Amino acid sequence: MKRLLIPSAASALALLAAITPTAPGLAAPPPGDGDLDLDPPTIAITPDQPLVDGWSTGAVTLAVKLTDVGSSGVGGGRWTLTGATSRSGSIVATSASIQVENPGRTTLTVEAWDRDGNEAERQLEVGVDTAAPTITLGPNLAALDGGSVDPGTTTVDYSCADAGSGVASCTGDLPVGAALDTGTTRSFTIVATDRVGRTTERTLSWQVKDQPWHVPTQPTFSPAGDIHVGDTLTADPLEITPTPDEVHYQWYRDGAPIPGATGASYTTTAEDAGAEVRYIAIPSKPGYAPRAGFASDWRRVLPPLVQVDGPGFRLPAAAKVGQEVKPLWGGSTVQPGATLRHQWTRDGKPIAGATGTTYRLRPADAGHRVGLVVTASAPDHSDWQGEALTGRVAKAATRTRASARVLPGRAVRLKVRVTAAGVPAPGGTVVVRERGRVLGKVRLVRGAATITLPRRTKGAHTYGVAYRGATGLKASQARAKVRVR
Repeated sequence: MKRLLIPSAASALALLAAITPTAPGLAAPPPGDGDLDLDPPTIAITPDQPLVDGWSTGAVTLAVKLTDVGSSGVGGGRWTLTGATSRSGSIVATSASIQVENPGRTTLTVEAWDRDGNEAERQLEVGVDTAAPTITLGPNLAALDGGSVDPGTTTVDYSCADAGSGVASCTGDLPVGAALDTGTTRSFTIVATDRVGRTTERTLSWQVKDQPWHVPTQPTFSPAGDIHVGDTLTADPLEITPTPDEVHYQWYRDGAPIPGATGASYTTTAEDAGAEVRYIAIPSKPGYAPRAGFASDWRRVLPPLVQVDGPGFRLPAAAKVGQEVKPLWGGSTVQPGATLRHQWTRDGKPIAGATGTTYRLRPADAGHRVGLVVTASAPDHSDWQGEALTGRVAKAATRTRASARVLPGRAVRLKVRVTAAGVPAPGGTVVVRERGRVLGKVRLVRGAATITLPRRTKGAHTYGVAYRGATGLKASQARAKVRVR
């Protein structure tokens, strides 16, 4: 833009008359009132459609409008396109329509001048994006696409690009870097969107190879031990890797499937008596090989047990030597016609000859647990057997009694008897003391003992008699007094 130095208002007209236009095609200014125009023209550029960060989805037409706020008026203008679209032209009068159609970035440069030689320039960068964004798989996802893979995990890797406006978003079912379970998932979708809204979606899929089941141990079922007609058999939890989505069951009798027996449990019937039964477990899970199943062992079904209604019998928890114990049946009843057999035990081992309905606890039982096994038998039935235990058997309390008598020659004879409830003839040793000095020891015979002390001094004597106790028997003591003359 020209800059003018005006020394005075009187000389301005002479100076203005001497100015020759220099812009191309600029005609001589028309006669006016002599005002000097110092302002450049203005340039307005308007796209025919909304742009997103300067980008459009196709060809865009730019409307150019020139105006001059000064007094001289618009003298002319020209425009130039550089970049993806390249051409130029002149602006006729004060406006022009310019089309940008090639994909990529194009810069429009507009120059304008007024009749007084003031110049203006304006640029606008416009992008045309006609292509959708692209999606590139990383090596991990590329290896999955359209393939057949083993179950496992892989790291998600993908990227998005856009040659035009650029990527606005790039998302997948999982983010980049996440762990993808290739066994439970069989497809993966990625969506890319550019800044002008064009979208590309890519879905990759794969097949999962059938995998073998791992069953480290043979299936089993409960209850353990003998099974009888009327028992409910239940398949134990299947040890299998991986965990199946479902497990189907079929129970068999002597090799043939039992109609309707397709659950994890089966209650045996009279038809099963004497037969062998088992089940086959059939696991299922997508991606794992179907197969006939995994079979338990065959187990023979015995006749029904003798019926015992109620919890059975029990024994007293508190017990001591000499006590008579017997089974307490409470409200339980045994099947009519059944025969009962009894066997008493000590710490689980049978006590010889102890087969009655009652049992008197013996010294040998002290410190042990005494039990009773009752067996109920009936024709065409399996024996029912029940067992109960006492608590640990305590020692029996004893009572010691002693008497003293003076014999000729001032000798003293002591008679001692030890008793315990329920124990007919306690054994063990008694010790006789006087004033802390041991005078003698003697063993009991059938619960009694006699000891003779030789010639004693005249006067009163008090003897302490101590029973030391024995297996299953507690200790006790007594005193005997006598006067020797």
